[in-house]
Amino acid sequence: MNSETLARVTFVLDKSTAEDLAYLSHRMGQSRSALVREVLGPPVSGMAAMLRQVPDNPTAADVRQLALSGLDAIEELAGPEMEKLRRLAHE
Repeated sequence: MNSETLARVTFVLDKSTAEDLAYLSHRMGQSRSALVREVLGPPVSGMAAMLRQVPDNPTAADVRQLALSGLDAIEELAGPEMEKLRRLAHE
């Protein structure tokens, strides 16, 4: 493990999630850690960035802006992947 860029973390998953992760890891030829980094990295980073912009005692306007930022983030993450799936489905 490259301790300069990676950190060891321990957490608990539902048994079914752990089984699905093991299946995906085997099927895709990637370690479970690599899959978790790939899947969780961008959304966790985006969520943290959004929440850093919200004050500790948010106003209704702050909460509305957070919701709008969340919608933008979902579109940014899902949009390109949805297009890939649409192209694949129509081949």
